[in-house]
Amino acid sequence: MTNREENPWVHRFDGLDRGLIKSRLITNQKPLQNLHKLPLETACEELELALASVFIPTEQVVDLVEKIVGLGRAHSSIHYKSKRSFIRDCYSHEKPFPKEIFPYCLTGLAGIGKSVLLSSLQRVLPKPGEVEIDGYSNFPLDLLWHISIPGKLPISGLLARLLGNDFQKLHNKKMDIPELIDKCRWKAHMSGACIICIDESQFLTSSTTANAQIAELFRTFSHIGLPLIFSANYSLGHRLYRRPQEDRQRFLSNPWFLLPDTPNSDDWVDTVKGYKAVYPGGFGFIPEEDATLLHGWSAGNKRILKQLLVLSYRRSRGEGKSVSLSQIKSAFMSTEFSASRKDVNDMNELFITGRAASKDLECPFELPKSRIQALQEALKKERRANVSQSFIESTMSKGEQEIVEQMTKAVAEKPKADVSPIGGRKKRTVASLREAEDLI
Repeated sequence: MTNREENPWVHRFDGLDRGLIKSRLITNQKPLQNLHKLPLETACEELELALASVFIPTEQVVDLVEKIVGLGRAHSSIHYKSKRSFIRDCYSHEKPFPKEIFPYCLTGLAGIGKSVLLSSLQRVLPKPGEVEIDGYSNFPLDLLWHISIPGKLPISGLLARLLGNDFQKLHNKKMDIPELIDKCRWKAHMSGACIICIDESQFLTSSTTANAQIAELFRTFSHIGLPLIFSANYSLGHRLYRRPQEDRQRFLSNPWFLLPDTPNSDDWVDTVKGYKAVYPGGFGFIPEEDATLLHGWSAGNKRILKQLLVLSYRRSRGEGKSVSLSQIKSAFMSTEFSASRKDVNDMNELFITGRAASKDLECPFELPKSRIQALQEALKKERRANVSQSFIESTMSKGEQEIVEQMTKAVAEKPKADVSPIGGRKKRTVASLREAEDLI
């Protein structure tokens, strides 16, 4: 009998290379038709749902999924040597998994795509199956345990959820957490599971005891013995850094980063193309030409860009035309977008200067310098280019924009005039902003 037949736990990863991972990650939305015929609120909701369903796998997303696949393959190779060793371990009191595994922290700004990445693993990883072993009933062959934190469900409830309804029927009694962990280890081994993902854990950060709850949650699930990945906004990372040293070492030793794509990258242009394809007749921007401006109005944050596109459609709906770039700019400057606009401006400032306006925008880890430098250089270059002028002006205050318009008009009418500001303070212009930026 061949090794392939003997070890279906490892064989399930065969052929799962980078190309296949990327093809399984992509999700496309059928273009929306006749959206203008629907009531406004219905149309906006349809557009929002359609944009949310689009997932364009960027290079860094594929890199991260490759790492997750590698973790699963390594766990299977180490702990499932053969069918014979699997049966032997089934009868052993101690399952072959380690007593604890330090988790991997997938971190990034809110809205950058961490949850979408983790949920997309269901499409990438091998589908559940069965293992046939002579003389025994078939054993399940699972791979991924995905846990989304549903608010205030206790840890014991989350563990019980992993065990499932069948287990609850067989063991109709209340168990303490160590017993539940032991049963989860047993089920993980029997089912061939090799990855746990914990998502939406930031929902636990609202209580006064959040730090202790989060630490206990991650500590408990790390004792199951499977590779564990949890997503964390920067604010959650800062909370974990306030934990004692042993917890910091346990939870923050393996950070993975999901960062904004650079504005001139193929990944960002492809993302913008994917969003336009949702409503090709309704969005008038040209991805290859306008992706940089859209990056400036969203700070490369996919959730914010989708929010901006829906708002632009809502505001321009009555005009009966496709949403133009100027209408998107108008939506960016609108009262409805004011909270997100502040976040965008703060994030752009952070990317270029390294100075965060608030703690929740600042990464608690030391970020990869190559990635940060690439983002900084791309943003500075685009700001200096003519195509970035609209973005710079859109981030000025209303008074500053009026000054620039007046000075531009004056220069156009009297190109040779030597115009000097009255008073000791120099007026802010697009050129002066660029000059100041060069000093950063």
